[in-house]
Amino acid sequence: MEQLLTPIEVARHLRVSKRTVDRLVARGSLPSPICVGGQRRWRTSDIERWLSAPQES
Repeated sequence: MEQLLTPIEVARHLRVSKRTVDRLVARGSLPSPICVGGQRRWRTSDIERWLSAPQES
């Protein structure tokens, strides 16, 4: 089973604050999280794919 990341783990992975993760989600820049038990989680593969994709300036 694939690992799911919490917002804090995503922030650490991206080297940003949790608030920045929230902002990226709000503006649609970060892949949408899935809800597990009412909690937001991201698939590790989604974050890795997002990081490797060309980013818009």
